[in-house]
Amino acid sequence: MDNRFEVNAIIQGYCNKIFNEIINYDSDELADILKSFVKIPGLNFDHYYVEVEYVHLPKFFQDADVSTDNKIINLVHKITHHSTYFYLALQAKVDYMMPFRIEDYRVRTWAQYLEKNNITGDNINDRLPMFYSAVIYLDSDKWDADGTTPDATWSWYQVYTVINLSEQQLIQKKGIFCAMLYIVKSNNFNQFADRIINVVCEWNLEKRNLLRFVNFVYSLLDKDSNEHTVIINMLLEHNDVANMLSSVQNELLV
Repeated sequence: MDNRFEVNAIIQGYCNKIFNEIINYDSDELADILKSFVKIPGLNFDHYYVEVEYVHLPKFFQDADVSTDNKIINLVHKITHHSTYFYLALQAKVDYMMPFRIEDYRVRTWAQYLEKNNITGDNINDRLPMFYSAVIYLDSDKWDADGTTPDATWSWYQVYTVINLSEQQLIQKKGIFCAMLYIVKSNNFNQFADRIINVVCEWNLEKRNLLRFVNFVYSLLDKDSNEHTVIINMLLEHNDVANMLSSVQNELLV
């Protein structure tokens, strides 16, 4: 992705923006996103409600685009109130530290769970919650960061699942999360603008989600980039998009 067009160059930063936007959804919307992208054998998302918790990251795994606290999704069973934890990552490039990163998140999540629930191991029924993880990968290159790790018997188990949806799959699924991924996967500014127009005019998003989408798009545009004026002019040729942009710009001025 090193040759991406200028306005969309800092792609991993945009991935973090996407996730921060999505994670602030209400629990039903977030559950719908998980149901669309993640399949966990034996787990029915309809039986759970969603909470978001924060796990502190070690300095080793921190960088300029990542906060010191990482968001972990806590799926709480509606009847038993048992927790099942889920970590969802967005990656624009292969991260060869991902297996180690996720294993670290898993251990830190468990430690936080034990402390929060005052579990000492004295009770025969004490258990750790299940912890699942998935990586939504945006590039077309093969993801070759191994998602398996040896256990104590040297058999192998999967640390995380890699999800890399094609543009056509994103169009079929629709929804604001897919719309965000759809435009971030653009390869040039013409395609970037065309996809924004396509989402606004053809995807039939609810108005509030459409405004969130356009607001997100507007925040991506680097006002100092060479393509900014060209992209804006392309968008303004379509009345629906122009009206949405105008609404977003007016909100920013308030």
